[in-house]
Amino acid sequence: MYELVKSALAGMAMGVSAIVTWYIASFIGSPIKELQALRGKVIEQLIRLEHGNDNAEELEDITKQLHNIAAQTQATFLSMSIGFKTQYAKCLGFEPTKGALSLLSLSRLLNNSGAQKQLDDVKKEIVKAFKIPIDYSMVNEPNMTMLHKELESKKAG
Repeated sequence: MYELVKSALAGMAMGVSAIVTWYIASFIGSPIKELQALRGKVIEQLIRLEHGNDNAEELEDITKQLHNIAAQTQATFLSMSIGFKTQYAKCLGFEPTKGALSLLSLSRLLNNSGAQKQLDDVKKEIVKAFKIPIDYSMVNEPNMTMLHKELESKKAG
């Protein structure tokens, strides 16, 4: 009888731990994972901006993508309706609202050729808001630029 009660309690404990794990993964981990995915999209667009800012079509596409990412960021953050999830995201260093506003500012500034200083400032805000590593733009390093040119020449040839 004692063994039966003991195994029943162990089963209940496992069930409770499974429910707690599911709750944490679904309701806390999922939005954070979405914010990290959005961060990857932001990095992709910043790198595209470094490479293709002289092409009008590319610039227009980047602008649209930045608008979409800003909307997705706001929607993800708003979906974190429980207060501790938003605080958890902020504790991790994410600033989704500031990031979304900075993305919108960047997309507006892209069409203004005389706004290079403002562009640089907005990029810094985005890097901070999305916790992007400073070295994301390694495309500026000579070896990466040469690699990019080599890949472009292979595409053309």
